[in-house]
Amino acid sequence: MNKKAQFFLVAALIISGIILGLSQTFTSSNVEPTETLAYDLSNEVYYEASQVIDNGVFNSKPEEDIKKQLSNLTEYYSKINPDSDISIVYGNPDNADSLNEISYDYKSRSAVSSKIPLTDTDSRFLDLNNEKKKVRVKLNSKDKESNIVRDFEVKKGQNLYLVVKKKIKNEQFVISR
Repeated sequence: MNKKAQFFLVAALIISGIILGLSQTFTSSNVEPTETLAYDLSNEVYYEASQVIDNGVFNSKPEEDIKKQLSNLTEYYSKINPDSDISIVYGNPDNADSLNEISYDYKSRSAVSSKIPLTDTDSRFLDLNNEKKKVRVKLNSKDKESNIVRDFEVKKGQNLYLVVKKKIKNEQFVISR
């Protein structure tokens, strides 16, 4: 008789195990992979621009040579990344009264250079308290509705700022450094 009870007990455990095994619920979710293309592009352009500036400063190259090389760099990256807008601001406020801005112009299909004067008369210069000076950079974009503006603090010595906007699958990534 005891063997009969053990048999039913083992059978009940097996049947309950099968029922529990078949009644599992699975939860799944789809996660879009994070786009790193914009960050990779900004890192690459920033590294290349800093190398151009360092080379120019260390080898005492004229300002025009540095500007030309940065313009070529901006044109190159803008052409191989047509879905991106790139703007580079650089300069040394100790040696000049302005910073240089280089961005890609989509109408002329070339890099355009302009100066950002470090005076109160220019709307792109923000003087907060004579110690913290900032420049305002508006990204030159092929999108007419795009009003991307970034403020950068002007420091002593050589300055290098970069703004990159990249459009990926109806999303807009803006990286400034």
